[in-house]
Amino acid sequence: MPAIDLTVTCPIHDSFRVQQVAGMFDVPLAERAAERFEVDVPGTDEEWQIGLIVGPSGSGKSTVARHAFKPHVYESAEWANRPRGG
Repeated sequence: MPAIDLTVTCPIHDSFRVQQVAGMFDVPLAERAAERFEVDVPGTDEEWQIGLIVGPSGSGKSTVARHAFKPHVYESAEWANRPRGG
């Protein structure tokens, strides 16, 4: 099973609201926020049929899936335009 060590970063935009929340929780402001994911995932050459990545909303499930299985991740498809009431 391959191990993934992934760090995702994004800039923190200085605004009144950001400063207000940082002050409420006595948290120093940084220029960037970072989150690190360390996970074991099955390889695409391993024998498996269904895989699940579970966790709360915003925990990085899609980020890990895209990093590990990019060519095999189903993103979305256009729905057929069906008439209503039929």
